[in-house]
Amino acid sequence: MNAQEREHRNHVNDVFSTRITIYRNGDLNFYGKKLVVNRKHIRTFNSFLDEVTRDTQAKVAVRSIRTPNHGTIVANLDRIENGGVYVAVGLEKFKHLPYKEIPTHDNLSLRHHLKPPAKPIPHNRIYASARYQKLAVSEPLCNRIILVYRNGDDLYPGKKLLLDKRLLENMDTLLQYITDKIKLTTGAVRSLHTLDGSVIKETSQLETGVKYVAVGYQKHFVKGIYLNESEPFNVSIKKIHHKALKLQEK
Repeated sequence: MNAQEREHRNHVNDVFSTRITIYRNGDLNFYGKKLVVNRKHIRTFNSFLDEVTRDTQAKVAVRSIRTPNHGTIVANLDRIENGGVYVAVGLEKFKHLPYKEIPTHDNLSLRHHLKPPAKPIPHNRIYASARYQKLAVSEPLCNRIILVYRNGDDLYPGKKLLLDKRLLENMDTLLQYITDKIKLTTGAVRSLHTLDGSVIKETSQLETGVKYVAVGYQKHFVKGIYLNESEPFNVSIKKIHHKALKLQEK
């Protein structure tokens, strides 16, 4: 390859590639990650979100890309600007922080100026336990016990999970918890489905004693015969409270 051909090839790559810096939403300790968005390989915005999820090592799948100053949503690849700075956001709300001042690997000297002061840990273990017991009695359905399978894995027996009120606050928190427990080979859990493939969009849709399937990014729900799928899965409310209280006391 002569010099003219190399120059032409580099020019073509520059046309199809966009270089950006991406930050994780609300994380002052995450260095800005420099990414090259190659339009030859990343042709859809969903593929781009999957790439950002993987490269930023997000525990929960990235659902949107925002501008750092005002949190404006960037909805398609054509709006990604070369040299731009963006924030990767999951299901949680966008958090306004000085993202552009967070150091990258090339500039770590600013990190100690941005790190927020440590908050004192309140010693309210006993009071929290008492409050939890009161809620458990007054709201017997605030906790759930479910069984979760790995998508397409017909040898995985399923993981029984206790979901307390904190985990049921929003889907982002729930999916992160399931990611830590299920440990998909594809990384973060992006969605939760019923055995017939229906997507769980709100935590209020979850029912105790029901089985679900965890699906990772770049994957579609696989409707198959999961291990012990036909066996009943019954859990008493008393057992839910007992396990919840044990977790609270740890």
